[in-house]
Amino acid sequence: MGMYVYGCDRCQNVCPRNAPWLAVNMPENARAAAKAANFELPRLLGMDKDYFTAHVWPHMFYMGPEKIWKWKMNAARAMGNSRDDRYVPDLARALAAPEDERVRSMAAWALGRIGGHRACEILHRFLNQSEGDLRGEIEYALTLCG
Repeated sequence: MGMYVYGCDRCQNVCPRNAPWLAVNMPENARAAAKAANFELPRLLGMDKDYFTAHVWPHMFYMGPEKIWKWKMNAARAMGNSRDDRYVPDLARALAAPEDERVRSMAAWALGRIGGHRACEILHRFLNQSEGDLRGEIEYALTLCG
């Protein structure tokens, strides 16, 4: 998925029906630009159901509130793929959050992918207090840290 959070973005870019639109240099859509901050990766990763319902779901209605974990997991994946260490604190909070293990596991992977002293230190801190799939993901993430 690279830096995409919502899979349909990729589909829109490769669909032959969209080629004419993508070939034209279009002006910025002011309405979409005004909502861009609502879709910043840290906001998506840290959102609760109320935030999702108010800011995301009205525009991306294919996944309802019961699948908020997918949005969070995809935001964590994009953060890891960016390899930008400014996301380390957000990912650390997601790893510490007592919520969906899939989100926590992706946060661990993302920390490993970003690497660096801070990210690896966080992973080591959570290793001994984790078990099952989450522990396995943290162990793997530590191999990425180098």
